Amino acid sequence: MKDKELAKILYDEKVIKKSEIEVCNYGFLILKMKIFHTIIIILMGILTKNLLQVCAFFLVYDLLRKNSGGYHAKSIWHCYLLTFGITGIFFTFIFAFQKLLMYVRFYY
Repeated sequence: MKDKELAKILYDEKVIKKSEIEVCNYGFLILKMKIFHTIIIILMGILTKNLLQVCAFFLVYDLLRKNSGGYHAKSIWHCYLLTFGITGIFFTFIFAFQKLLMYVRFYY
């Protein structure tokens, strides 16, 4: 079911007003993208055997975003590209830290 169809159903059932259809369409798009992003990142955590670190990252990242105001991108796609970029940097740090720990354990 498409986002616009869902908002139309809500309007037809008199759950929302006609003026709220576009807001609902946008909200459904945001929800769909957040679910997609979460699934991708959790899968990356599972595949890299870093699920605990990913959950900790999500908790801190989400709290930071909600409480700091943060940067607002010009479009939703730019926002999600930045989010994936930040998440990619996080994964890079995880791998680097794991390699550093292996190095320290090996030599000390």
